[in-house]
Amino acid sequence: MGDLQVMTIASSDVDKDVPLEVSRNIAMAARTLQHMLTKAEPYQEAKFVWHRNWAAKRNLLIEMASQADLIVSSQWPALLLTNEAGIRPDLHFAHNVDWVLSELYDPLLFRLLQNGKRMKLREIDLLGNPCAVLALSKSDVERLRSNGIFAHHLALAPDVLAGPATRTGNLGFIGKMSWPPNKMAVDNLLNRVLPALNEKKEQPAEVVLAGRGSEAYAHRPNVRALGIVDSVDHFYNLVDLVVIPRTGESTGISVKMLEAASYGKMVVAPTKLITDAGLSPSRAIPADDTNQIVRKTDAWLRADAKNTGQPKQSNLFINSGMKTQIKVLLGEPTVKGKSVGPIASVWRGTLERWIPDLDSLINLAFDGNAGARVQTVNLHHIYLAMNRSDFRRSIATADFLSADGWPIVSSVNRSSSRPVHRVTGSDFLVRLLSDPRIKNTKVAIIGGSQTSHELMARRLSEAGAALVYSNFGRKEDWDVEEMTNELRKSNPSITLIAVTPPFGDLIANRMKEFDSPGFMIGIGGAIEMLLGIRKRAPFVVQRIRLEWAYRLIQDPRHLFRRYVLHCGPAYLRLILLVRETRRYSG
Repeated sequence: MGDLQVMTIASSDVDKDVPLEVSRNIAMAARTLQHMLTKAEPYQEAKFVWHRNWAAKRNLLIEMASQADLIVSSQWPALLLTNEAGIRPDLHFAHNVDWVLSELYDPLLFRLLQNGKRMKLREIDLLGNPCAVLALSKSDVERLRSNGIFAHHLALAPDVLAGPATRTGNLGFIGKMSWPPNKMAVDNLLNRVLPALNEKKEQPAEVVLAGRGSEAYAHRPNVRALGIVDSVDHFYNLVDLVVIPRTGESTGISVKMLEAASYGKMVVAPTKLITDAGLSPSRAIPADDTNQIVRKTDAWLRADAKNTGQPKQSNLFINSGMKTQIKVLLGEPTVKGKSVGPIASVWRGTLERWIPDLDSLINLAFDGNAGARVQTVNLHHIYLAMNRSDFRRSIATADFLSADGWPIVSSVNRSSSRPVHRVTGSDFLVRLLSDPRIKNTKVAIIGGSQTSHELMARRLSEAGAALVYSNFGRKEDWDVEEMTNELRKSNPSITLIAVTPPFGDLIANRMKEFDSPGFMIGIGGAIEMLLGIRKRAPFVVQRIRLEWAYRLIQDPRHLFRRYVLHCGPAYLRLILLVRETRRYSG
């Protein structure tokens, strides 16, 4: 086994690390606020980057990374520092989704500064940097994937079932009390759960608290506050049941819940927390509100009154399936100087969503997939995704993708065992208008010219369909939410986004975020080709894969930069991306 080097970034040791908290130091808090106001940084970034130790940490990381074969980052400060150092971690552990914490617990001033929105944009952007992302919570995996980050779930659980503990009748909670989720849980435990529980009992139950800040609760009745403990063994020897009343929205998992299970202690917690952590039913009791927590805690204490024995500690571990997955993730090489960037994880995440052929796309449009968004992908889209995080998210969050162009078809087929064929926007429109199912279909068109809309409305009418919504105004003036509301009133079955990338794909993605109705697909300039306003390359030119050259000759001033300067290098990087994907899949 090789050498392991560990670098801490943020801690209470401000002489060598960056401080975790700045709120108690007026000078630090003022400097942080200055960054938030002048540089529009989220609080979670602003409190670190100005500190004198931040640059030193960055330089140390660059030095360590130059000698490392594998780089793993963990939590937000490491994600931020690796990005600033220009380093792409092979693997990142996401303990929480920090923008959710901002949305839940930010003070009023931060809310006025829209810190939660800033943090979401920044965190999503930075999570696109690592080769792979592992989240501890199942809900966080879903949350990240819905925002374009193809995360995997890392399930942690005790490796053996521990034996019953010595009978104490005490409830327990351990953790840093100033952390907002913990503070809220402890307040709920002491102010609501404990009084209601003791109304049912002749002998009052006692709550044992441990961790930084727990001393503040020492004056409360039926509370034993231990403060910071030298060994958690002492805490777990004093309690029978660990209660975690963290109701409502949450992110991450309760590591202390898993720790309790490893000490043989039963846990009472909301169903969502138990499911997110992957804890087995034999180790946890689901309770989703105060009444359930009280009732189930009381029932368990009464039923367990006869249980005795010695605590038996087990260890937390990564389950065998996840071990295999991590080996695969870590086996993905980082090619120095040839990294394909954060598009790699997005590309892998799309491989099950490519539409195989034109027939499948037409069926998708007509056969009940009213809420689906299809993103057409060509080489220019790949270039944009390699250079823009918002465009990566657009591809990653699409319900389905269609391959437009032989480089994409070839790359998908080499990356996946599911073959795909080329599907262009022009071919789709021709088949759409000739399909008998088009009769009585409501269609919306966004983008293009007034002339193209008028001609297309006539073609739709001849096919028995109706153009129920038409927007050909200046795209710079569009209000996505307002347009979505107008679409809902028209209620189209099919919406055609006739706007070239990147704007067309981004606006389609935003409209779906606002629950836009109907099947939606980006078709770029296909309507103008269908109507003859723009000429499509002859069939023989298409067959020999030179359609791009035909278009370049037609409009060199607009297309030279895209086809030669952008798409050429993007194709070379796409070749590397396919090779990386094939290594990843074994």
